[in-house]
Amino acid sequence: MARRLNLRGYVRNRRDRTVEVVAEGTERALRELLTCLEIGPSTAIVERVDVKWLPSSGRFYGFEVRF
Repeated sequence: MARRLNLRGYVRNRRDRTVEVVAEGTERALRELLTCLEIGPSTAIVERVDVKWLPSSGRFYGFEVRF
């Protein structure tokens, strides 16, 4: 979804079983991504989404899955 929204940044699974998403783009696209994250995929259970809005860093050139 982040790629379809033309966002830049990354997503990764963390060792504590949470998922970290760092995304930059337009506010509209970020809010749409946030809506998707709050629902999650059909195989996931989303307990909560913590959001921190920060100024764009400009250091990302695409959206990637990190391991």
